[in-house]
Amino acid sequence: MDGTGNAEVSGSTLTQTETIRSTPHSELFGQDKEPTTHAHDVDSNADSSLASSLGYLDINLDKGRSKYIGQEHWHTVLSEISEVKAYFANHKEVENSHERVSMSTPTSAREGLTFLLGVVPPATGVELRAELPPMSTVLTLCSRYFNSPDNLVVIVHPRHFTSNCNVTGKIRPKHLSCGMLSYHKLGDEPSQWEGQTLRMAGEYRLRTVQCLITADYTKPVENTVETMLLYVFGEYSSRFDVDLGLWLIVSLITKIALHMGYHRDAKWFTSLTPFQGEMRRRTWALLRMADVMFAHQVSLPHAIYSHHCDKQVPTNLLDEDFGPESRTLPPSRPNNELTPIAYSIAKVKLCQEMSDILETINRVGGQIQYEEILRFDTRLRGIFQNFPPHLQCHWKAATIQLRWL
Repeated sequence: MDGTGNAEVSGSTLTQTETIRSTPHSELFGQDKEPTTHAHDVDSNADSSLASSLGYLDINLDKGRSKYIGQEHWHTVLSEISEVKAYFANHKEVENSHERVSMSTPTSAREGLTFLLGVVPPATGVELRAELPPMSTVLTLCSRYFNSPDNLVVIVHPRHFTSNCNVTGKIRPKHLSCGMLSYHKLGDEPSQWEGQTLRMAGEYRLRTVQCLITADYTKPVENTVETMLLYVFGEYSSRFDVDLGLWLIVSLITKIALHMGYHRDAKWFTSLTPFQGEMRRRTWALLRMADVMFAHQVSLPHAIYSHHCDKQVPTNLLDEDFGPESRTLPPSRPNNELTPIAYSIAKVKLCQEMSDILETINRVGGQIQYEEILRFDTRLRGIFQNFPPHLQCHWKAATIQLRWL
């Protein structure tokens, strides 16, 4: 890329560029208001399939910044709707709405991610244990975590967690952070922590990062992936929205999980117990969801592709149905039986299909055939029809209600 702001894509040069002096979407993203080069127009002779897959490239020549916004991003879609363009043209006060809402969130929700910035003070195991709260607080927060409606709960087996703590005496700050965040999200803070749960959750996340660094997460062991997942979802819950940093961390977790073989199903490896294999399925399901959804929200490629893994979806079991002592897994409970893992089973199936769809529509230089779209549609409908009734949304009824609101 040269100083003129032209961009090269697959050997073709984008010869038309446009200087945007006041662009609503750049301000919505909280970007600077200086003139911005927008490399989204292509030469009329360029291949149409390539042109339709370019998205937007915001380039600030003065500050040397560039940001790519893919074609499936919510703003890219909205910018193609003439009514939306006209609305922003006639309502200038809306242009800074994103920044105003973002600035209304706590400072901790706008700061850079501790895990990425490298500003974490080193800590020894003794120092980390000394920072733990009294046992009564630990028990309260762990109980809150395991009774939370969050789907994060399923990647930690409560009986295994309790027995492990009793034997080793190890309490992990990640559970304390998630438990404290649960109070903040649901708004039922105990009087002794009223107004402090978000700050305290942040402190426990800092301890979690210190634990990961002290243990050297680049040499992963048991629970490394699970700890990193709980950390990133803790950050996500305390922030305004998904940002680039969260996407980067999820990408890193994915690479570590691949290194540890989470992408392969346990049935192929006799060295894994049935319990370990099932818990790995639960962890991989959560990671697969995070990989697709976080990447989609920042309009950047996801890291997991279906042809790279053969992990089965988790089994529809209660935590009481199996444990570390299990020699075999019991039969799956009926599909229509409500269990804590049922939601994750349903959603990961959708996310796997969404991953394939995004991979297809974001191909550069490849045109999507209508028959391919129909195949995706058929598969999505089949997945939905196999959902238990309590996890099905009745779209027609919902649409009718929305029209009258």
